[in-house]
Amino acid sequence: MSYDDFHENSENIYKATRHGKLGENQFDYSFTPAPLAAALINEIPEVAKAIRFRGSGSWLVRSPEMEKNYKEYNLIYADSNVFDFFTFPLLEGDIKTALNAPNKIAISKKSADKYFPNQSALNQILILDGKETFNVSAVYEDMPANSHINYDFMMSMATIPGQAGRTSFVSNNFYTYFSLRADADPNEVERKINDMVKG
Repeated sequence: MSYDDFHENSENIYKATRHGKLGENQFDYSFTPAPLAAALINEIPEVAKAIRFRGSGSWLVRSPEMEKNYKEYNLIYADSNVFDFFTFPLLEGDIKTALNAPNKIAISKKSADKYFPNQSALNQILILDGKETFNVSAVYEDMPANSHINYDFMMSMATIPGQAGRTSFVSNNFYTYFSLRADADPNEVERKINDMVKG
């Protein structure tokens, strides 16, 4: 019961999930379409904020000074408002600009210590898969163990505009979270979301 309750306003934060049926097969999953977050903001008045994550798989990571790559699994693309939405305190960087442009990356403290020991990680470079260059724009406290979101690298969603900017509701590749206004009725909001999706 302690999971995720460290976030400010945690009692009003929800994760969008999908439930459906195809023939006799029922399915439940957390992947949602790219435009869902914007639709929630624009069409459901009770929704105060929304954010998306996009999984990225594993990457080989190194700093320019390293000869060795490290295979990392806890990487994800995140919308630019991630540090405004969730309470992951920054040690370096600014919540408003941390992920506001392509090829920016925010990293956990343990990752900063691993790749940039005994120095500031801010504005340093990380090379992913030997070719993609990211600028370290923020360092955040290691995410608590009792968090279902647990990533060591968050890359700016602006890096993948083709995927992030999709307008089709057919493809489901994003995790979508939203927060409700304090006076909102969650059951009524759920009904409105279902009606919006059906419409």
